[in-house]
Amino acid sequence: MGRTCKKSMIRYTQKALLSLENIFENIHKDKPNSAQEFITKIKESIENLSTMPYLGKECKHKNIEGDCRVYIFKRNYIIVYQIAQEHIIIRDIINTKQFKQKDKNANN
Repeated sequence: MGRTCKKSMIRYTQKALLSLENIFENIHKDKPNSAQEFITKIKESIENLSTMPYLGKECKHKNIEGDCRVYIFKRNYIIVYQIAQEHIIIRDIINTKQFKQKDKNANN
């Protein structure tokens, strides 16, 4: 399990905020009552990184380039983040189901 540290502030890049918005919109299409609750759960999970920044794996172990870490949320969401001196930077939140759907459509 991850090492614990003093609590760090969580910061989101514009890309990560846009990803959260897209996730909300996609869920809202099918389950309008569940969308905000799901986003809240993602953010609560991300908050865990403020005290356990090493919870995720290094990006190189997931074939992602760059100085970052990845944390898996609910099997289908990859939270890409970076540990900085005073805070955790959430760089992106990737819905892997969208990639699977695009691959499926490309093969048809």
